[in-house]
Amino acid sequence: MQPSYKIKKIDDVLNEFQPERQTLIDVRSPSEFAEDHIPGAVNLPVLSDEQRAMVGTMYRANSFEARHHGAALVSANIAGILPRIEEIVREDMAQSGERLYHKPQREFILYCWRGGMRSSSLFVVMDLIGYRCFLIEGGYRSYRRLVNGTLYGTDPDSPASENSRDSLEHLTFITIHGPSGSGKSELLHVLREHGFSVLDLERYANHKGSLLGGDFQSQPSQKGFESLLWNDLYKQGLLQSGRPGVVFVEGESRKIGRLALPGLLYEKMCNGEKIWAELPVQERAVRLAAEYAESDSVLIERLTRMKSMLSGAVFQEILSSVERQDRTHAALLLLNEHYDRYYRKAAPEKVGGYTAVIKEASFDLLQDRMLRFARERSRH
Repeated sequence: MQPSYKIKKIDDVLNEFQPERQTLIDVRSPSEFAEDHIPGAVNLPVLSDEQRAMVGTMYRANSFEARHHGAALVSANIAGILPRIEEIVREDMAQSGERLYHKPQREFILYCWRGGMRSSSLFVVMDLIGYRCFLIEGGYRSYRRLVNGTLYGTDPDSPASENSRDSLEHLTFITIHGPSGSGKSELLHVLREHGFSVLDLERYANHKGSLLGGDFQSQPSQKGFESLLWNDLYKQGLLQSGRPGVVFVEGESRKIGRLALPGLLYEKMCNGEKIWAELPVQERAVRLAAEYAESDSVLIERLTRMKSMLSGAVFQEILSSVERQDRTHAALLLLNEHYDRYYRKAAPEKVGGYTAVIKEASFDLLQDRMLRFARERSRH
């Protein structure tokens, strides 16, 4: 067991983390780190993916033998990690002018899955050398409990008595709806630049939310997606204060590509306010043609996914338009024959409940109206 003063709680780590004087080390395997990790961490694995799998297999047959073999592997890997630690310290010393083997001022904060043997092994060695190092209580799992508690309202790994965190309860979500090409994502960027709280779902999902929106392979893992969302909310100060606040998001279905919006977040979006933003169809076609700047072959491959949703004649005309470099006409056909049919079902003329309906002839006018709405809404 490590001394209590060498243990940090995850809340304290997140609140106090300063990259210029602290290094957060994730000692888990590369695949675990790639799936998700605490923001700002570097990966210095004490076991590779293959070694971790091998030790796990051995453990089921003979736990003592597995621990013995695992310790030998960890020891060898730590020998390779220490030069990496020294490189970090050398960079500090070069900037400060201190001698290398004076006791480093930098703090090292270590974690593994549960704050157990893997992180403790590296901690013991570094602590004996004299580095300022700490362990995160509960490891990565404690961080995931924060994320799950915020975005789902519960954490399946926690006892029922602890499943009461709801850090979104005090927030009102305003979703921006409207037909494709109206610049909803761009409106979010404008709002953020002017100091309003924004959560860009498509950016963190790395997908535009349609069949033309990207490839599933380029998206993060589900946990990684949730971590990006949580970290953005946290960095904007929306989770710490508990004060009522407004967050602007783009209206989305439950799934963006292969990723699903977390349950509580999606519920807050559905139960929040909504506004409609729209540009004329010709203007939207021009914007979409510029937005989808992929090569002809990539765009045609993605368009082929939509073949069953369009008549044969329309689909062929879209392909021909792309091949003759008239993407604006292709976009206009897609809007008129597919996308607008979907969006019109949710238009203000069809359904009610919109806090504001904003229609303008140009994006400049649209963003001006959106900013006026946001400023008025923030005064309430």
